[in-house]
Amino acid sequence: MVLISLLALALEAGTAARPPQTPPETVGGVEIVHARWLTGPRVRYPRAAYQHGRVPGRVVLTCIVRTDGRLRDCHVDSEDPAGLGFAEAAVAGAADARLSPRTENGVPAEERVTFPVSFRFLGR
Repeated sequence: MVLISLLALALEAGTAARPPQTPPETVGGVEIVHARWLTGPRVRYPRAAYQHGRVPGRVVLTCIVRTDGRLRDCHVDSEDPAGLGFAEAAVAGAADARLSPRTENGVPAEERVTFPVSFRFLGR
């Protein structure tokens, strides 16, 4: 298996798109700063996908960003192609991700995020 890091975005392997960096917004007098990526998921290219011709894959995850910046309760919104281990690899890799948490008037708060994780085999 090949270990792939989100930080190697130029390699287009095991990557999750970074959400746009939005400026703070004020809603009902509360200044909100949304969660931002610090370290993306580290994912492994699935063995089943390798055995099926090293096909590329894409998973969309929805997770909760905790107040400490870790992800919890991740679930798969979509997996393409299905059944080759991409979903499992994306969820497992999400445990390594770190974000700056959402803040409301400077106080950390949980936030739901949705993001894609793309796979492309780059090994031999």
